[in-house]
Amino acid sequence: MGLFGFGSKSNEEIIEEHWNESDPAAYDVEAIVSTLNDDDGEIRLAASKLLCAVADDYPTRLTPHVAEMRPGAEAPEDEVVANVTYALTYAIESDPSVAVGPLLAVVADNLSSTDELVRQYSLNVLWQVATHDDRSAEAIGSLHRHDMLTNVVRHLSDDADQNRLRAAIVLREACRISPDYGTEYVADLDDALADPNEEVVTAAAAALSWVASEHRDAVQYSTEPLAAVLADCSVENGRLAAAGALSHVVEEHPEKVAPQADALVGGATDPSEELRARCLVTLRRAGQTVPDALSPHRETFADLAENAPRDEEREHARACLDAVDAAAETSDGESADTGTATASGTGTVDGRTVDEVIEENAATDDPARLEAGAVAETLTAEDETIKHRAGSMLVAVAEEEPERLASHTETLTAGLDSENTETVQFVLLALKKSLDPASPDAVDALPAVIECLSRDDDAVQEFSLEIVRDVAGTHEEAPEWLASLHDDGRLEAVTRHLRAEDAVLRNHAAAITLEVSQVRPAVGRTFVDELAPLLADPNEPIVSNALAALSFAADDHPETIAHLTDDLVSILESHSNEYTRATAAGLLASIAQESPERLVEHADTVVGAITDGTDQERQQLSFVLRFVGEVDPDALEPHRETLETIVRDDTDDTVSEQTRGALDSLTD
Repeated sequence: MGLFGFGSKSNEEIIEEHWNESDPAAYDVEAIVSTLNDDDGEIRLAASKLLCAVADDYPTRLTPHVAEMRPGAEAPEDEVVANVTYALTYAIESDPSVAVGPLLAVVADNLSSTDELVRQYSLNVLWQVATHDDRSAEAIGSLHRHDMLTNVVRHLSDDADQNRLRAAIVLREACRISPDYGTEYVADLDDALADPNEEVVTAAAAALSWVASEHRDAVQYSTEPLAAVLADCSVENGRLAAAGALSHVVEEHPEKVAPQADALVGGATDPSEELRARCLVTLRRAGQTVPDALSPHRETFADLAENAPRDEEREHARACLDAVDAAAETSDGESADTGTATASGTGTVDGRTVDEVIEENAATDDPARLEAGAVAETLTAEDETIKHRAGSMLVAVAEEEPERLASHTETLTAGLDSENTETVQFVLLALKKSLDPASPDAVDALPAVIECLSRDDDAVQEFSLEIVRDVAGTHEEAPEWLASLHDDGRLEAVTRHLRAEDAVLRNHAAAITLEVSQVRPAVGRTFVDELAPLLADPNEPIVSNALAALSFAADDHPETIAHLTDDLVSILESHSNEYTRATAAGLLASIAQESPERLVEHADTVVGAITDGTDQERQQLSFVLRFVGEVDPDALEPHRETLETIVRDDTDDTVSEQTRGALDSLTD
């Protein structure tokens, strides 16, 4: 203890001297920081407490030594890490321009800690740096390069309000600096829009607005939660951000924004001049494509066209009014041309023609009053217009009362043969929201849903894969049925998305392949080469699903994944998720049992991981060490002392026993 020190003093002497000094102004901060490298945890803890005292009263004295505080942020003791991160928080607050780049990855990695204070203080550091004008781009870029934004995103669902808010603000700044950074976190941001803390909601809405400014497609399915923010958030900036996101999406996807006309019309009468303008412009653009969505608000547009406070607002309102009236005239003309209602549809529903069912239900803008079953039946009509209108109505029902469609799964799937891609989107969305994946009808719906994967449309493919994934992960018969598709090549419709550019599609495909591999490993083994590239995927859930699929596929056949040894070791070295690392360690143990020579060159990494890893990782890696020692003991010789320490001190019997086997293989 205290063998090394600062100047002529040992670390123990430095700590003792300062511990007896009551005034932090007299502390030699550089000397205290140097003791964070000590091997003795008690010295590290004492040093961290002294630094907290300095941070409380003289934080600027810490700023020259921020980079040297890294050992404390990496210490094995949670209390040391919490104290040092606390001190960093005050140091950065006193001088936000201080260079903390090298520490950011360490701080972000500490967000995985089980210690609440460590997570809280780490988020504070990231928040302070990310919101400082001079450092934010550098900080966010560093987090992105180290794949650490995912650690931040996890805290959007943290129990503590402050942690959720800090995470939301860091992500907002990330999306501001580069909207690309936020595309893979849109679903997480959608969830954050329902947060009880409106400051979190505001930051999440702003993040989505930045993403939508360059990636309309990524946010096109977020319009409903954004509209809820616009309608209900009491924070003006939150409403502005939600309206901004919708104004971006409407440029390419007016059909996705039009159903949110109620919220937008509410925003068009808001006290905020900027918000009114955004909402009216968005309504005008939506009305150019989907004027029917604006029809229920004709009186409001007429009033605004005359009485809105600004010329610009009156102009936009008149344009909305014109779109509504023009659509009404067109509809009247079409009715006169067609004569009887039976001209455009075939068959009857409850004694009415399909046209009559559609027209009667179109007269209400309340989804609760729609006849869900009757409208679903019209999907069997030959006329594509009937199907399209029915699909739109069914989405409204599914969003408000999905249980009303639960008994109409068979009828809904009939609409999936429509020639109109948007109609298929509507039906899939209604199915996605209403289908009980555990119900008897769920597997029966899969053939029609999988057939949709042949369509060249991103939304159709995403909805279809999500439905298949939900059913495969819930219904006990679904994985076996899916595996049977491999026999005639039809499973390729799913697995080809393992190579998709869209991360959402890759993740769905990997999760489905996992379910298939679990019930039929032989089928899973045919996809090893397609799963392999996903081990380096930047999206953590994809890596996790791919690893799990490979784990089942390689059961009793580790030779099928032996060529992936280097990729698995890379995961062991760098992946932030401990479950993912443990899965990789398990696969490496299987490979080592059959082909230990493949692990010889990675002995250094394995020893390092067994020293620092979780219990599950260490157990699996101890087997790797034993097998490596059997074929090449020289590879372990440099680590003899470490192995002896593990055998002597480790409390896990499996780790101790297997490491002893590795140690016994070494020559004296």
